[in-house]
Amino acid sequence: MAKEIFRRYIWLVDTIQRGKGLTFEEINNAWQRSCLNEYGTELSKRTFRNWLNALPTALGIWVECARKAPFRYYIMEDESNHNDLIKWTMNAYSIGNIMSENRLLHERILLEDIPTANETLEIICNAMRHNHQIYMKYKPFGGNSDYDFETKPYALKLNERRWYLIAHSDKHNKEFTYGLDRIIEVRELDKTFEISPTFSAKRKFKSCIGMHSNEDSPVELIRLKVTGYVRDYIETLPIHDSQEIEERTTDYTIFRFHLIENYELIDTITGLGAHCEVIEPLSLRKAVREKAEEIAKINK
Repeated sequence: MAKEIFRRYIWLVDTIQRGKGLTFEEINNAWQRSCLNEYGTELSKRTFRNWLNALPTALGIWVECARKAPFRYYIMEDESNHNDLIKWTMNAYSIGNIMSENRLLHERILLEDIPTANETLEIICNAMRHNHQIYMKYKPFGGNSDYDFETKPYALKLNERRWYLIAHSDKHNKEFTYGLDRIIEVRELDKTFEISPTFSAKRKFKSCIGMHSNEDSPVELIRLKVTGYVRDYIETLPIHDSQEIEERTTDYTIFRFHLIENYELIDTITGLGAHCEVIEPLSLRKAVREKAEEIAKINK
């Protein structure tokens, strides 16, 4: 029941956002057509007010009503964009609602699977919520055997269809990253911990692509010259939040980023093929060239 109510909250916010502000009558009409409303009943004003009152607590979102006719409801300063988790959750639920409304098209709408056991994710989230340590049995890629240990779950991050755990090791006094799909066993322990006041998940990954972030590595100005259709692809689906357009001509676009160099950045640039040239730094240009030469060598 709680899950269904939450889906209705998401539906309400998504409906108001997509409508760029709606009157109660318009919201009511949309509700009668919604897949969440099995019998197509009307939305009572009392239920509507209850949903509005619940949104700040459930989603951290405030909906206001204009003081002049036609009295449209709107999202306060697009609050949903201020919290990445809320935004991601809303997108996921909104897509789920769209899929439900179009379930007859299930053979024509293809989605990507995220290879993670929900039980593992739930156990780790519970431990994080209570600041409890966890016991893990883990087998890394390339490893011949698994190993077990206790650790402090600091954060979770979704990257390239894989969930990752960032956990603190007292033994090494640093954080390590673990793929949830490589966790063989996990248990929540009755041992509490406090997150280091110097740790910030957002800061840790702010200046990197992927999961390999070394906060001691310098953040550099990255300039890429991109041609063809690829530049439009990058404009509409940015490589990183720091992405900016420095110059755009009829033949190419120069993009600027502020990032640390890691192998995921090199792989990303290499994946753009002959459409991308590294202008600077020279160290990254060299690394990309060596990667391309290695690929060419094994594909003679």
